[in-house]
Amino acid sequence: MFRNSIKISLLVLLYFSLILIASRCSVRKHSNIFDPESGIDTLDMKLQLRSADSIITLTWTPHYQAEIKGFHLYRKVGGQAQFSSLAVLPAEQTEYRDSLVQFDTPYAYYLTLIGASGESPPTPVLKTVPGPGQIWVLDRWNEYIIKFSYDMRHQLLTHYAIWIPQALAFNATKNTAIITYPLYHYAEVLDPMTGALQEEITDIRYPYACGFNPAEHNFWITDSTGALYKFSPGRSLQLLDGQLRRPSEIAFDEQGRAAVLDTRQHALILYNADGTRRGKITGFNGHRFASLKFLTANPSGSYFYFIEENDSSDVLFQLSTLTDSLKVIYQEMGLAVARESRVDHSIWIAVNGESNAKILQLSPSNLRLNTLYGFKFISDFVINSVNGNLVVADPEAHQVIHLRPDGSKIGVFEKAPYPFKVYIE
Repeated sequence: MFRNSIKISLLVLLYFSLILIASRCSVRKHSNIFDPESGIDTLDMKLQLRSADSIITLTWTPHYQAEIKGFHLYRKVGGQAQFSSLAVLPAEQTEYRDSLVQFDTPYAYYLTLIGASGESPPTPVLKTVPGPGQIWVLDRWNEYIIKFSYDMRHQLLTHYAIWIPQALAFNATKNTAIITYPLYHYAEVLDPMTGALQEEITDIRYPYACGFNPAEHNFWITDSTGALYKFSPGRSLQLLDGQLRRPSEIAFDEQGRAAVLDTRQHALILYNADGTRRGKITGFNGHRFASLKFLTANPSGSYFYFIEENDSSDVLFQLSTLTDSLKVIYQEMGLAVARESRVDHSIWIAVNGESNAKILQLSPSNLRLNTLYGFKFISDFVINSVNGNLVVADPEAHQVIHLRPDGSKIGVFEKAPYPFKVYIE
């Protein structure tokens, strides 16, 4: 009886050992990514996509223990029903730049491995919509600056701010950007491509508004306690005006002439391109300004726009940079931001109500053309100078929305705690 028990135990052990060996052999056999019977549906090769203007860049990291002869990249464009071959690439290549793309057209990609015995299953599909410009978002809650692709699906850069950011300005030709942090008494000069810190500005008490002078090729920075400086990276600051009180906004025309909105003086201070004062505007038609906010220049640099808050109705003004003449463009309570489109010269105006917000479109002759709804509170918006699309910061909805002039959406960033300002580079 004892010997029979031993025999049975040995048989059972042998049986399970054979099952284990067989299963291991099966796993080894079917782990071959080129085997159609492997059961592998998709490959994880860390395929990533970056879209910048008219170039889509794909990168990947193959990590499979298999003899690889190359890669096969597939693409689908617009409404095509099937993917088609885009490129067959050598085994050592891990990046591909697709420059044969059109703006505002959907593109989708996947990658496979090429081996001696055939082609592997695909990677997951990546999608994007390329277009002109890259979108920057300043967030005042998490205190970061993010650069997005045109369709807002891809974060091209995340810069973690040292404090609450206030303003951002670009010198595109020198690949330089400035960010101000008034509560930290600090501004920094960045490489907008990499996010690398190039220089620190620590000798402005409260660096607040900033802008790039296109004529003098330098940055202007306000100190919100009452001063205006000009700055070029690698050089010392130069004081332009120390007689301001609360300079909160700055804008330039195409000739480098500047306007600074001083909220405590209730005035626009006007400057020549070299920084010398040339005028001061404190009212309109006998009315002295009581509360000014928001200032911008139109894309061609021929007008400044600014807003005065009143108890009865807020007023949007247009100031000619050539004649310094003023005219009223629009009046309504809750005016927040105004921008002119380079595409058709229409004027877009953000209006915040008690429970929702809207954006109005006016013709150059001030006729109402369109109204976009669906916003909670608009802190800022910008207009793409190439196609007239709008990028809207809605902190109450915790969103940044990229949409066409007809209101159709291109992309949405839905994880923004408090988007404060937006820019298109």
